[in-house]
Amino acid sequence: PALAFGSNAPHDPAQTVRVMTLLLPSEY
Repeated sequence: PALAFGSNAPHDPAQTVRVMTLLLPSEY
């Protein structure tokens, strides 16, 4: 998970949200 928010994190908000959705439980 830390890698997603590291220097490799995409600048696209949609991509960030997508990654967060995958990391977070499906109830989110």
